[in-house]
Amino acid sequence: MKTISKLTLISVLFGSFFFVLTGCNNRFLDEPMLEIENSRVSLVSMRIGELYETGLFNSLTHQSARVTSSLGSFCYYLEVDMEKLKLFIYNTDEALYEIAQLENGDVHLRLIEALFTGGTVGEVADIMAEISEEMANNYLIAIEGILSYLVHGDEAVACSALLDRNARDIRLGFFSEKQYVARGPFSARLDQATVNWYIGFSAATIAGVIAASARLPWVSIPGRVAAIAGAGSMALQLGQWYRGTPLRNFINGLANRNPAAVYNVFRNTPYGTRILAIAGATTLVATAISFSPFGRLVTTTIRGTWNSFVARIAAGLPPHMTLTILRIPIRPI
Repeated sequence: MKTISKLTLISVLFGSFFFVLTGCNNRFLDEPMLEIENSRVSLVSMRIGELYETGLFNSLTHQSARVTSSLGSFCYYLEVDMEKLKLFIYNTDEALYEIAQLENGDVHLRLIEALFTGGTVGEVADIMAEISEEMANNYLIAIEGILSYLVHGDEAVACSALLDRNARDIRLGFFSEKQYVARGPFSARLDQATVNWYIGFSAATIAGVIAASARLPWVSIPGRVAAIAGAGSMALQLGQWYRGTPLRNFINGLANRNPAAVYNVFRNTPYGTRILAIAGATTLVATAISFSPFGRLVTTTIRGTWNSFVARIAAGLPPHMTLTILRIPIRPI
């Protein structure tokens, strides 16, 4: 996939993409493909390649296997068209060409572009509405739930960077090796930027599962890929936090405090309220995607790392203290 992505980029830059890929097969000169060549093909293909290289497509089985092996076990059970799935992951350019030929193919392509190249919740929902109003409404309800879940009457979790944002403005994202390397030790910090990043992973996971429920193969299959990558991203970031010194220091700081003092720490300190935001987002994702067999399988991607995260927090709490703070449960899923 990495090689394919590089070839795609080079060929677009030199204007010979279609010759390299197909031996100058004339069908690639059709108008639909010409319209998406510069705006979608290279960018989406490179993004899928990056996700593949990061290992986000084998997270469900926790194996160092190729995509077909790691996805096959559950996709076969759910009667997924494996040929289309492999085409989308291994030869994204060809898949986009096939989609472009469909009736309303441009709508499908715009949804794929928004899912994988940093579209906002609002942009994704608006495109979903062109396919199904119900799909779009379900998505917005789920995302708005993540934010409203952090508000309880007059009490609000003090994550202003989240609470002051419209749900439609949240930008979808995936764990990026480049961003991780660039952020270095900051990736394990419980800072607001990293929490916002995690919320973007959550938004992508929910969008993917909802799209995966569509009866249209070229909506469902990209949705499955986005859901797997989004949940894998959540798991990777939870692992960074779990292994990081900041979380360990925060938990150590709770030692020998009574429940009331611990409650105040979670409610009134930046680290405490960010942990509540992470807990709220994770809980809402698990709830929002549980409506389908595929969604329940996706949940297994984040279950192990989230439950470890919860166990680390629980180890620092006073005996018998509930793991529900401001009505946000910090509990295994």
